[in-house]
Amino acid sequence: MGSSALLLQWKPPQEVNGILTGYRIYYSKVTGTNIGPELEREPRISNNVTDKAKLAGLEPHSKYRVTVKATTGAGEGLGYYTECDTNPQARQPPSMPNFRYTHLTAQNQMSRIKVTWQPYVDGNPGSHFYVQYKKERETQWVKTEDQLNENSIVVKGLDPGTVYSFRVVAVDGEFQTPSWVQSVNTYLNIAAGHQPRQSTLASSGWFIGMLLAILFLLVVCLVVCLVKRNRGGKYAVQEQEATHGRADYEDHGGFSEYTQPLDGHHRQPSLTSELKLPPESDNESIADYADGMGDAGMEEDGSFIGKYTPKRDPEQSSAFATLV
Repeated sequence: MGSSALLLQWKPPQEVNGILTGYRIYYSKVTGTNIGPELEREPRISNNVTDKAKLAGLEPHSKYRVTVKATTGAGEGLGYYTECDTNPQARQPPSMPNFRYTHLTAQNQMSRIKVTWQPYVDGNPGSHFYVQYKKERETQWVKTEDQLNENSIVVKGLDPGTVYSFRVVAVDGEFQTPSWVQSVNTYLNIAAGHQPRQSTLASSGWFIGMLLAILFLLVVCLVVCLVKRNRGGKYAVQEQEATHGRADYEDHGGFSEYTQPLDGHHRQPSLTSELKLPPESDNESIADYADGMGDAGMEEDGSFIGKYTPKRDPEQSSAFATLV
C-alpha cells in the first residue's frame, strides 16, 4: 500500500490446540544478509476471525521479514514468516479514499464521532491516513494524528448540536489526496444511534405525558359513548311508540312514554279525575250486556253466576246463591 505500508493476509492455523484469541504481527528490516531487530505491530489483534491487517510506517523500497503468530489462552503459537518489499518512493498522489462516520456516546458532555475509511486498493491507496474536520462556518481545518495501521479513528471533543465538515486525507510520501467533504451534525447528546441517558429520561417524561393525554381522551370518548347509548334506549321507546301512532306529544321528563294524549291534547293524569268510558260501539256496550241477561242476568248479590248455570228449581238456586 503506497511506498511505506504493506497489506497482510493469512489463513487460520490448521491445529489451534485451544481456543483462538487473536494474532500478533512482528517485523524486521532485512539488509542483505543482516536481519534487524524484531518489532511488534501495534495494536495487537484480539479478534480471532480477522484474517488481514495493515502494516505501515515502513521505509520505501526496502525488504522486511514479517511474522504472524496465532494466540490462545496459553500464549503464542509457532510463527509463519515471509519476506516482502515495499514500493519505491511515491511519484504521484494516492487515489481518493471513501469514508463513513458513526456517532458514539458523549464523553464529558462532548460529542464523539468515529470515522472509518476505505482505501482504494485497485489504484494507489496511500500508505497512511488522517482526518480533518472543522465547524461548517469556519475556514481552518483541524488535523488528527496519522493512523498508520488502523482504518478508523475516533474524533473527540466536539461541540454538541453543531454541524462539522469532515474529510479523510490519504498520504503517500509527500503526496496527499483528500476525500469528498461530508457534513456531520453532532446532535445534542446523541450516542451511537440513540440518545444518552440524560436525553432518554427527558424524552421518556414527554412520552409518558403523551400517553396519559391519549388515555384521558380515550376515557372521555368512552364516557360519551356510554351516555349516548343510555339516551339511545329512551329514543328507541319513543320510536316504538311512534309506530303505534302515539308520538305527537311533548316530552316533559319522567316516564312520558307511558302517557298518551286525550282528544288530541296532552294532559297529565290525575288521581281525582274520573275515568271516561270509551265511546259506545255496535258490538260492545254495557247496555248490550244488560239486554242479553234480562231478569236472570244478575242475582241479588251482584253475581253473574246465574247467567252461566242452567235453570234450577227455586230451592236449589237459593241454596247455591247462599253457598256463594
